[in-house]
Amino acid sequence: YPPNARGMALHDTLLYLAFDAGAVRVISIADPAAPVELAHYMNPQHPPLTNIAYNNLLLLGDRLYATYDYCGLEVIDVSDPLAPAQVAWLNPWNCFGLSWFGSDGHANELVTTRNDSLLVVSGADSEVLVYDITDRDDPQLKGGH
Repeated sequence: YPPNARGMALHDTLLYLAFDAGAVRVISIADPAAPVELAHYMNPQHPPLTNIAYNNLLLLGDRLYATYDYCGLEVIDVSDPLAPAQVAWLNPWNCFGLSWFGSDGHANELVTTRNDSLLVVSGADSEVLVYDITDRDDPQLKGGH
């Protein structure tokens, strides 16, 4: 299937775009008539023979949280938008393979609650995972449903 733009996060004139075919893209919209891609990010530890697909994004300060399809959740440092860098990768389903069909999980939407101290991630068959993000660089799984 053709690649699709997915979730977005915005900071001033920088648009972070989740792309389900390979990257999180950093796009300048300073000139709305001519958006320009400044950089892109792909998980440097991505397993071979596994699709790269980002679904949604949430920006908290200079940390970008990205749902990473059937490969979980990533925390990306965007303090330098020209060089996004991985801070953490939580891969609860040990993703591997060319298809998410039959995978143990799938990450889609994400929201925060409790003054941005908890991150709630949805996906799979009505699965919900709750992470403590008090330490923005080290999310801790608190529970799930």
